[in-house]
Amino acid sequence: MCGRYVITEEMYEEYARIVRDFDPLLYALPQEIVPSRPAPVIRCEGEDLIGRNMTFGFSGYEKGKMMFNARSETASEKITFKDSLLKRRCVMPAASFFEWNPEKQKAEFFLPEKQIMYLAGFYRTEEDGNHFVILTRDANSSVRPVHERMPLILKPEDIRPWISDGALTQQYLGLFGPELKYQIDNEQISLF
Repeated sequence: MCGRYVITEEMYEEYARIVRDFDPLLYALPQEIVPSRPAPVIRCEGEDLIGRNMTFGFSGYEKGKMMFNARSETASEKITFKDSLLKRRCVMPAASFFEWNPEKQKAEFFLPEKQIMYLAGFYRTEEDGNHFVILTRDANSSVRPVHERMPLILKPEDIRPWISDGALTQQYLGLFGPELKYQIDNEQISLF
């Protein structure tokens, strides 16, 4: 389950190179993105990749509940996710993401050399604007010691095909993900 991730000011140089245009910076960076907060998202508009701020999490069926992840193995079968997965794929740039181990210790995961990660997801329009969720999959060997799930992480060259080529969707849903590094924060924090 990926419920928190980090964006940093340094990411915006690469973000600006990828997208044709983008919404202004959100607020003071770096910051942790949590469900119900806005975050930068890459999506297609015609042939162009554009950057837009969207809200993290779909509104749930119960008041006050949000869905912020979708399992890559079953998203195409779920009525809540199927249409968005097929028609409105997007990517969230991230410096790192967090998971909690069974002892409730917060672990921060990142790529070697702290490269930018691109988290695969999809979005839908709700009454208050566009909302996105992050696709997750079974954890690979680098994440499994902490948590059994991890985000579906794309390479930079996979951003456009993931977003714009629906024929490749199932292929991308099966990606196993890169090996990551992590550090444990001994401070105990609840997920929400």
